[in-house]
Amino acid sequence: MAVVWALSLGRFVCPSFAPRAASLLAPRSPPSPRRSAIPGARLVCVPYQILFSKEARKALGIDLKGCTVIVDEAHNIPEAIRGMASSKIDLEKVERAERAVNAYVERYETRLKGKNLEYCMQIKRFVQCLAVFLRKLPVGESSLLGLNEFMFGIQCDNINLCKVDRYIVRADLNKKLLGFITAAAGGKDKRGDARDDSQAFVSKHISPLRPIHDLIKRLSGSELDGKVVVTSPKPGAGAGGASPPSVRYFMLNPSTPFAEVVGEAQAVILAGGTLRPFSHICSELLPAEGLEAASLADSRDYETPVTEGESSTFFSCDHVVPRENVHCISLSHGPDGNLLEFNYANRQKEETLDSLGRSITNLCNVVPAGVVVFLPSYAYEAEVVRRWKDTGAWEMIKSKKRVFREPKDAKDLDATLSNYSRAVAKENGAVLFSVVGGKMSEGINFADDMARCVVVVGLPFPDSKDPELKEKMQHLDKEYKAAGNKGITGQVRANGATSDELRATSDERRATSDERRATSGERRASSGRIARAARQATSERIARSARRATSGKIARSELRAGRSARLARAYPVVRSPSPRLKRYLSAPLLSLYASLTTA
Repeated sequence: MAVVWALSLGRFVCPSFAPRAASLLAPRSPPSPRRSAIPGARLVCVPYQILFSKEARKALGIDLKGCTVIVDEAHNIPEAIRGMASSKIDLEKVERAERAVNAYVERYETRLKGKNLEYCMQIKRFVQCLAVFLRKLPVGESSLLGLNEFMFGIQCDNINLCKVDRYIVRADLNKKLLGFITAAAGGKDKRGDARDDSQAFVSKHISPLRPIHDLIKRLSGSELDGKVVVTSPKPGAGAGGASPPSVRYFMLNPSTPFAEVVGEAQAVILAGGTLRPFSHICSELLPAEGLEAASLADSRDYETPVTEGESSTFFSCDHVVPRENVHCISLSHGPDGNLLEFNYANRQKEETLDSLGRSITNLCNVVPAGVVVFLPSYAYEAEVVRRWKDTGAWEMIKSKKRVFREPKDAKDLDATLSNYSRAVAKENGAVLFSVVGGKMSEGINFADDMARCVVVVGLPFPDSKDPELKEKMQHLDKEYKAAGNKGITGQVRANGATSDELRATSDERRATSDERRATSGERRASSGRIARAARQATSERIARSARRATSGKIARSELRAGRSARLARAYPVVRSPSPRLKRYLSAPLLSLYASLTTA
């Protein structure tokens, strides 16, 4: 099934994406001819990490104005953006940054200007408070915090991280600190001596401040866009296996980087074979008004392929293979009658693994050409093969078809696929064991004889108790219900509830709604009583105020009358003009004055 989703926002999106474009467009010194050719190119292929990063687009000179952006396998966009926006730092990196910042401030404290020194001291304080916070974490505990809650927890709530972030970028402090540390070490920095696969490996070309700066950028965002997970070492872990305390920011809302691309480009086309239901990805990437058209498109069949909304257009078509040529079944029991239950509690059982081996062997007997088997993880695939080799089931499968396993190294992928396709063309065919979400699960066309049968062993559900997953589900439900929908997490069905449990849940919901209605009635009655009491209290206060005002006016008038009487007694009115006045007044005026002043 091919699905294309276009956003007609007056402006729309599209450079095209290809997996190996990052190496072609990566900045080099001197600049690569490919990079200098970007402004004049008519087609540019970039990965998600470049397209949805404003800084990366600016560094490579990619301007989306007037462009059409086409995104293939678009169902990966939300998780790709979340992965780009996530930031993790442990205590070891914080302490390394603390030593570097302390040495830098101590060296240049007397040379820096006042404002620059102020920002450096704020960075120093942030790093020190973060280190103290991680050292004091309780052993074996993890917590999920909001951004403001985390800043209060490390006692840095009075630091403006937005200004600190702008200062680090404007002053290019990452490069300055890296040069300072390299010069202080005399050019013999040994941080790059460890092997690349070592957990303790730290590149000598990365500034110690870089992880701190990444965390500062994330924490300066919106409170609603992400959360902070604080993790301490697990109890009982040895010194070699214990992981240091860490802080990780993870994004909940991937719509902000996507909206920047939509706003800059002329058109955006999201294409893929697994975009339906549209409402799922639409609720994560588009504003609320796009959900109505998405829900309408989900309710239609393939006979009505086009659904137009106010700012979006949805198109879907049926699969190129007719439905009568595809048969899907759910195998609940093996040939020996054992239950094939591959949840985390039962998938390690030996009888389950043995029954799975017998089922695969029987499929290889009846299915011609190629068979592709997908297992939940690389670790489980290795455990299954180990068990089958011990019991002889592995040799039994190899006697039916040639066996191939998905390589862990990407450089061996092409050779494995070529050998598998050649083995499929032979008489007995071949079977390929792969991993869900691995290198062969996307982007490879198992056409015709390469996959006459596809077996998916179990469903790789994430841990339902993971705090990040819970927060993400709550966020999606909140955003989806805000648009008038019922939520999209499907928690009840995902946990394997039966019809009786679903009915019981619906009864509980009805009872809860009745309780809510009763509670709302009580609240209305209580609010009525409160309103009446408030009106009575207000009227009483008004009456008291009026009485006090009236009594005050009477008292003030009586006081003024008494004061006038006392003044009249003390200073009687002069009925005749003074001798000085008589000298300046004529006889008619004197007679007039005498008449006016007569009582």
